[in-house]
Amino acid sequence: MPASPPSRAMRWSAFFAVILALALGFASSSMPTPLYPLYQLAWSLPPSALSYIYAGYMFGVLGALLFCGRLADSIGRFRVLLAALCLLLLGLGISALVSSVLPMVFARMIVGFANGLLTTIAGATMLAAHPRGDRRVAAVATSTAMASGFGLGPLIGGSIAELMPQPLRLPYLAMGMIALADLALLLYARRVLDDRTVNTQRAAFKLRPKLTLPHEPGPRRLFLLMSSCIFMMFAIVGLMASLLPSLIHQLGLGSGPSVVGIAFSLLALASVCAQFGMRRLRATHGLLIGLAALLASMAALVACLFYHSPSAFFASMLLAGIGQGLSLMETNLIASHCAEEHHRTTTMASYFTIAYLGGVAPVVAIGLLADYLGLEHAVQLFCLLCALVIVFLALRVSRSKRAREI
Repeated sequence: MPASPPSRAMRWSAFFAVILALALGFASSSMPTPLYPLYQLAWSLPPSALSYIYAGYMFGVLGALLFCGRLADSIGRFRVLLAALCLLLLGLGISALVSSVLPMVFARMIVGFANGLLTTIAGATMLAAHPRGDRRVAAVATSTAMASGFGLGPLIGGSIAELMPQPLRLPYLAMGMIALADLALLLYARRVLDDRTVNTQRAAFKLRPKLTLPHEPGPRRLFLLMSSCIFMMFAIVGLMASLLPSLIHQLGLGSGPSVVGIAFSLLALASVCAQFGMRRLRATHGLLIGLAALLASMAALVACLFYHSPSAFFASMLLAGIGQGLSLMETNLIASHCAEEHHRTTTMASYFTIAYLGGVAPVVAIGLLADYLGLEHAVQLFCLLCALVIVFLALRVSRSKRAREI
């Protein structure tokens, strides 16, 4: 006797399990940011040690995107999702127990690898899990989960660290408890997410890096344009994130881990509100507004550095959040339209690989420029270069007939 189809409650449970998993991945990625000064004090670390921890996370993410982008084609999206949550739990557990830099780098590498796995299957799994298979809703849910997780992670970590004992352990344990609850929800809804019965022919898994692009010239050009836009968004938001603690201190806006967390949550709130408020716009219109907001956020950041203005700082954060939300939502939607169905997972892995490289760019570029120009002038030059690139990309987007059809 054939099994009965999954109930509506189970379908929605599957959808929210995927949303929560993706939000947890991004929350775990950003949560240690307000804790870094505490690590420096507790472990007597030089500033360079924090860059090693960040590098460990990025190596993990890029390793998953480059080497495991095709893993879902071999074992199925459900198993990849399950493995990612288990690895996330392992990384959070190690993070809560470590007492020196090297184990922390290893823990962050595991968390990064888990988040990379989640990212490779995010869009396709969200679409498959949605009860109505609505591509627009799936794209909004994917970008909202990423943006809200990125903003809520530091708020959760900073608040727990400031209000509770064991500030370097309890934030990870609290995040781990949420991950356990999501794991239980995932197992409950596995009938919806397990795609082995849909596609019984599995490709053999090969552990070698491969970036897939659309084969047709038109979709490939549009995909690369969207990837360039998301690269710039990650670069600008990465710059904001790296400058946040020092800017808050210079402007006299407060001290303590929770202040950095609140600033991150402000960016995330603007991002989520922009996505929901403009979700019905045509994709190209939303993307152009997002690029304009990123451009304005850099102008406000330069003004903040020049005039030491708290108002310019908050304006920069809000505009960066709007730009992040709209750019992520619309580029994700257009890029997924460009991907061929049988290469969707690996193509979107290529999209996110380019995006994460954008997150590394400000750390490297600002560091090199600061050696010659000083930090403030390096940031100003970096913002000018980014502004020129964004204007060029906005012109390309506005002229793309294929993008306007989506």
